Amino acid sequence: MEYSNDNGSAGRRRKLKDRINDILAGGETGMSTNEKGSMTVNGDGNVIASGNGAINIYNGAPVEKKITVVKTGDGVLTAAQKAKINALIAEWVEARGAVRRSKPEIAALRSAFNKAMKVNSYAEILQEDFEKALSWLRRQTGIVNSMASAPKKNPNWRVARYRAINTRAKEFPDGELRYRRYADERFGSDSLKSLTDEQLEAVYRYVFGWRQK
Repeated sequence: MEYSNDNGSAGRRRKLKDRINDILAGGETGMSTNEKGSMTVNGDGNVIASGNGAINIYNGAPVEKKITVVKTGDGVLTAAQKAKINALIAEWVEARGAVRRSKPEIAALRSAFNKAMKVNSYAEILQEDFEKALSWLRRQTGIVNSMASAPKKNPNWRVARYRAINTRAKEFPDGELRYRRYADERFGSDSLKSLTDEQLEAVYRYVFGWRQK
């Protein structure tokens, strides 16, 4: 059963209250009652009646939902740049795990990275420091792969060296030409894939010995 609830009429409220009390006292049907003796009547407001005759009428305004908008800070890394950093961290973790034969603590490596970049989280790194962040991470992986046992322990060692050499060479206008000429003159081949591990390591060290003018 439904009753209209006129907020502006005290008389209608009294009649509604009396009607509900009569129903509770006389056992009339038409309203649902739960096991605890409480009853709910829906109208323009919410009317709740209990077996002891108490009536509460609620006419509260609708609750406004708050919408939270998350915005990336201005001048910091983009999602794509963060993904690149995460990929290099994963490469560093993989190299350490393979060469040192001990499971590295990713949290510890991330903490070391954040400390080196002087931030609490990589999300705070500024756009202008993005390349610096990449260079730092590549250097850490390079240090691990420079260990004497790395070529044999790390199955991805050669691929990592190819990538490192070519990435470094791109920082110089004639970088690729220079390292290929060096490899050809010293080892008789300008193809990195045809070099032995020792020769490949020599090319790597040659390239990372370059200095910007």
